Amino acid sequence: MIVVYWLLVVGGLVSFTATLLFYEGASDIPQITACVVGALLGVLVGQILALCRIRPWVSWAFFGASIALMIFAGMFGAMAPGIEIVFLGWFCFTNGIIAGHVSLSHRFGLAAAWMPILFWVASIIIILNEHSRVVAWEENKVTAWLPIPLVILFFTVLFLVAYLATKESHRLTLWQIVGSAPWRRTRLRRAVPRVRMRARGWVALLLLAGLVFVGTAILSPYLWRTGEGDEGGGAGKETTPQDPWGNPDAFDWQAVKDAIEKIGRGARDAGEALLPFIPLFLLNRPVRRLWLLWRLRRPAWPEPPSRRIACLWEYVRIGLGDVGLAPNSSDSVEDAVGRAADAARRRGTEPSEALSSAGSIYTRVRYGLGIRPGEVAALGTAAATAFRDVRSGMTGWERFKSWFRKLD
Repeated sequence: MIVVYWLLVVGGLVSFTATLLFYEGASDIPQITACVVGALLGVLVGQILALCRIRPWVSWAFFGASIALMIFAGMFGAMAPGIEIVFLGWFCFTNGIIAGHVSLSHRFGLAAAWMPILFWVASIIIILNEHSRVVAWEENKVTAWLPIPLVILFFTVLFLVAYLATKESHRLTLWQIVGSAPWRRTRLRRAVPRVRMRARGWVALLLLAGLVFVGTAILSPYLWRTGEGDEGGGAGKETTPQDPWGNPDAFDWQAVKDAIEKIGRGARDAGEALLPFIPLFLLNRPVRRLWLLWRLRRPAWPEPPSRRIACLWEYVRIGLGDVGLAPNSSDSVEDAVGRAADAARRRGTEPSEALSSAGSIYTRVRYGLGIRPGEVAALGTAAATAFRDVRSGMTGWERFKSWFRKLD
């Protein structure tokens, strides 16, 4: 997975660098060097943080602080000549940290691919703009493609699909090792072979990449507007390329103010449109909790006795979670009942006999010791009583908060 991701990153940087050097010449070498070095170092540092089990929010916080620092530096006139190169390298470095960090995490796989894909796509756009393909787009969308951009697009799709596939195979390997019983993890680590893609898998991956490549090449030209823009804008018109770095001392603050006001108006309009849906968001968890409690107590259709007993114990677990006594995955039923009894004694009340009875019935059924006649009905009564007993000491505010508690 790491090797494939680095192929995706390095390939995008090589494509982007070669494209700029070919069309722009050696004038932008300092900016290109800062961008490439910053991105590579950022990905390396991000993956080291991931291997050290640092949470991804640390990288996001670092990125936010860096962007805020760059904005304040620009506002207070710290944009000295040449400092934009440092800022560009630092920006790529912070983005690389986020991409490298989430590339090895269990989630946000597509977020990790965002930065390298940006370099691949930038290469395609630069080449098409340099060859004035906007006119071809207006006449026939598909014929606007050139051979080199198509090759770049194919490798982009291929490396992206390969990265996602290897990431899922790595996730499956971890599931086989970590998702088993604790006493079997050492044996599984040695006995279960690593999940690897075979030749047929790579052929299927190549075919999938080809299908995605063809679909992207056909559909993407229709997603870019080439006609007149809103309010007389010049979208689709080829203009003279401008210096992307500009003059740091000649900053258009009026344009910044207008952009901020436009964002504010858009946020206000969006807020007015979303205002009727706010109650639905606020009532989401209470309604789901009410439905879950009702379904656990009174199933909508007949269920097997073992399933009914598991649902009734889940009903009790929700009550224990409301008072902060929810059993962990490693806790036994006896441990959960014992903690609830200790908490009741600290409050000066007697432990709930109904909770102890419900735990005994669930434990016996869980370990396959059979279901006695009338135990399902007895557990239903004991579960309802235990739910009330464990919540009897809650204040009104605690009961209100329990309705908005996230349930497992």
